[in-house]
Amino acid sequence: MEFFITTSNFFMGYCCCCCRDHPNIVRLEEVYESQSEIYLVQELCLGGELFDRLDEQPDYHYTEAECARLVKQMLSAVRYLHSRGIIHRDLKLENFLFSSTSKDSELRMIDFGLSKHFRYGEVQHEAVGTPYTVAPYVFDGLLGGVWQRCARQQSTCILLSLTHTFTLDSFFAYATVK
Repeated sequence: MEFFITTSNFFMGYCCCCCRDHPNIVRLEEVYESQSEIYLVQELCLGGELFDRLDEQPDYHYTEAECARLVKQMLSAVRYLHSRGIIHRDLKLENFLFSSTSKDSELRMIDFGLSKHFRYGEVQHEAVGTPYTVAPYVFDGLLGGVWQRCARQQSTCILLSLTHTFTLDSFFAYATVK
C-alpha cells in the first residue's frame, strides 16, 4: 500500500509494530486518512494499564510467580520487535495494557510514538523516553542495548516492589554532579 511508504518514519514504525500479529503487541485494526489527520483504530484493551492494576495489588506488588508471567510477556514483545529491527524506546508499565479485565489477562505493548527502525550494532545517541524510567547514565550518551535493558530492569523492579530504581531526585542529583 503506497500510503505506508510515503508517510513519516514515525507512522511507518508505528504501523510496523502494530500490524504484526504478536499476542503481546496491540493490533492495528484500521487506518483512516483525512486531509489533515491520520486515524489509527487499535484493538480494544479493556483491562487497563499494568501500572494501575499493580496499584490495586495487595501490598502494591505482584507475587513473584505473577511478576514472572508478566515480565515474560513484556520480554516476548520486546524480543519480537528487536528481531524485526524495531526499538520501542519508551518501555514503562503505563505502555502495557491488559487485553481484558480477567485476572490472567494477557498484556499488550502500546504507544510506539518513539519507536524507530535500527540496525544491529548501531548505537543510539538520542536520549528519549520518560525521565523516571531512564537510568541517569543514558543521558551521558551511553545508549545502545543498555537503554532497553535498563527499562526492562526498571519495570521488573516496579512490578515486584512498586519502587522506582531511578527517581527524579536521583536523576537530578546525578545530573548536578556531572
